[in-house]
Amino acid sequence: MDGDIAIVGGGIGGLTAANALAARGFRPRVYEAAPELRTIGAGIWVPPNAMQVLARLGLADAVAAEGSPIRTAELRDAKAGVLQRADLFYAEREFGYPTVAIHRGRLQRVLVDHLPADVVHTGRACTGVEARGDSVLIRFEGGDTAEAPLVIGADGLRSAVRRSIFPEIPLRYSGQTSWRGVVSHVLPRELGGTGWEVWSASARFGFSAIGHGQVYWYATTDAPEGEADAPGTVSAKLRALAAPNY
Repeated sequence: MDGDIAIVGGGIGGLTAANALAARGFRPRVYEAAPELRTIGAGIWVPPNAMQVLARLGLADAVAAEGSPIRTAELRDAKAGVLQRADLFYAEREFGYPTVAIHRGRLQRVLVDHLPADVVHTGRACTGVEARGDSVLIRFEGGDTAEAPLVIGADGLRSAVRRSIFPEIPLRYSGQTSWRGVVSHVLPRELGGTGWEVWSASARFGFSAIGHGQVYWYATTDAPEGEADAPGTVSAKLRALAAPNY
């Protein structure tokens, strides 16, 4: 197949697909709902198999330079201490690349910078797609449309592309809710290359360095579907989750 391939969604999946297609001689077009690509989000772990893919696209070194390698993973119980410690060096030795923890926004920027300037089109929120013979029509907010012989849906959790193709399939709630963030902090030397996750009865907390003097953290707990935090209450809830007797 020659010619343009449309990708709905300018996140990590959509931009990686665009780089892979461009490397094979296709002309990808990425349609992103946001008015601009900004440094948003939290942390991502890029494991060795993903780093191998990025290496084939000429991006592994740039991603490694923007993140921080994770060479030890520790699973802990909030009261009993270490449950499991995994040495990730074996994967690096076997596959040639470490697991790299990186800010989502910096990973996105590496992917964007490797594409021609005319590939990514922002401010194009997809409302649905429609098959038309040998092509696919993409509809956007405001009434604009685009057409391509092939469309890749990479538009996230509430994907308009998926909804157009599988309208009867609902989202499935996992039974847990999460908070994520990034703080400016340099971890102690012994934790610099470590990813931690701590378990309690119904909650988890994890963190890792992601480079540039930043640490990514997340907290997860059981919660009923649809529960929302009232404004100004998140800090107190997280402190309660971290209490020694939780």
